[in-house]
Amino acid sequence: TQPMPMNIRMYVCLCGLNLDRDYNSALNIKKEGIRLLATA
Repeated sequence: TQPMPMNIRMYVCLCGLNLDRDYNSALNIKKEGIRLLATA
């Protein structure tokens, strides 16, 4: 992933997926939590 300036509110994936930046962050946090629980 690349750093994005805070004024950019949409995450646009190369595959064409468009997500609100806050929603995308929430998905990333959820995935990391699941990964950590799986290794515990």
